[in-house]
Amino acid sequence: ASQKSQKLRTSEDVYHRILHDSARFDPKDIAIGYEDRFLGPMELQLQDFQPGGDLPFHRIYYFRRGADVLWDRKQRLDRIFNETDAAAATE
Repeated sequence: ASQKSQKLRTSEDVYHRILHDSARFDPKDIAIGYEDRFLGPMELQLQDFQPGGDLPFHRIYYFRRGADVLWDRKQRLDRIFNETDAAAATE
């Protein structure tokens, strides 16, 4: 129950952490999953994302590296800031 009440970092926080933590993340390897108002679920490479552009942060639903999901708003998964315990990450 306490895990559900823990505040999930925003997609904007995650974006900036990935860009500034070059020891752990290469932006070229990261994809952003988002909801397009007209086309539905879409993906974009992180290096092609322009903050303040056509895709607002609130439409971003996940970040992934290869098959590994690093952050997912819907699942409340956060492997960027290590805020999700191992049991929740495997569900």
